Amino acid sequence: MCAKHPGPADPLAKDSPRTAQGARVAEPRGGVAPIGHPAPLRTIVDIALSRYDVVWAAGGHRHYVFPTSFGELLRITCGDAAGVGD
Repeated sequence: MCAKHPGPADPLAKDSPRTAQGARVAEPRGGVAPIGHPAPLRTIVDIALSRYDVVWAAGGHRHYVFPTSFGELLRITCGDAAGVGD
C-alpha cells in the first residue's frame, strides 16, 4: 500500500540547497534515490522508461545504481506514470 505524499517539494524554500548557478535543488544531480526518503513524496515516473526491460535507478549516490523495471519502479515508489520529456 502506498502512503499519501504531501505533494511537490517547495524549491523556493529558504533552506533548499543551491546549485553553482544559484538555482535551488532538493538533491545532488545523479544521486536522487526513488525510495527510502524519510517522508513520502510525490514521484513521477516517465512513461518513456516503459520501452526498456531494465531501468537503472539511483541508489542515493551518483556512483550507486540498481536495476529494476518500469512496473517495479512504479510499484516501489507509488509513483505516477506521466510523459515527462520528448
